[in-house]
Amino acid sequence: MNDHEMMQTILSKVDSIASGQKNLESRFDKLEVKVDNLETKIDSLEIRVDGIDTRTRRLEVLLENDIPKQIRLIAEQHGDLVARANEVSDYPETKSRVSTLETVVKSHTDDIQALQKAAGT
Repeated sequence: MNDHEMMQTILSKVDSIASGQKNLESRFDKLEVKVDNLETKIDSLEIRVDGIDTRTRRLEVLLENDIPKQIRLIAEQHGDLVARANEVSDYPETKSRVSTLETVVKSHTDDIQALQKAAGT
């Protein structure tokens, strides 16, 4: 192989390496775009998760503070009804009404207990 042929071979190999390098650079650029897209999606997901965390904290506060108070108030009101029903039960003409009230109060008490269990209190 003479010098000219050797130079042609070397030049051909250098061109091949340069072409391969350009191909790698192109693929690397595509990967960078994909990574950028993933980062954007992750940022969006983080914002959504932060919003969910905030709403969850508000719900926890509501469940811990407000709902048990409201349930207690309802229970106290039903307790007053039961006490009044016991007083009225001495009158014969109101016994059927008292029985109905007792049934309603029992049903409400059961509902309150179910709500208290659901609220975790």
